[in-house]
Amino acid sequence: MKRHQTLINTSLMALLIMLIASSGPARAQEKDTSPWNGKQAAVALTYDDALAVQLQHAVPLLDSLDLKATFYLTGYFPGFRNHIDAWKEVAVNGHELGNHTLFHPCKGGPGREWVQPDYDLSS
Repeated sequence: MKRHQTLINTSLMALLIMLIASSGPARAQEKDTSPWNGKQAAVALTYDDALAVQLQHAVPLLDSLDLKATFYLTGYFPGFRNHIDAWKEVAVNGHELGNHTLFHPCKGGPGREWVQPDYDLSS
């Protein structure tokens, strides 16, 4: 019961961060609204699972290049739960946060200890 309540609270926090990011005054400056800011094409950069490595490497690199990306957060992952303030800052800096999932089946193993046995695709 306590674990489920923690997951629910974490999910609610993820939703709050997404709402703040989409409606707050910290939006990026207005740019040219012609197709893709006057360019011939566009590239969408997306990242899944709210991994800590994204905060350590992807976000600083993107920010240094003035590029924005969409990060799909997974509410129960430690990469989100343990870094909520950092994810808020990512949103304030103009990146988009989306809801990936609450429970995410994927491959577990070394370096992926956060994968619950019931959601480990390797078993």
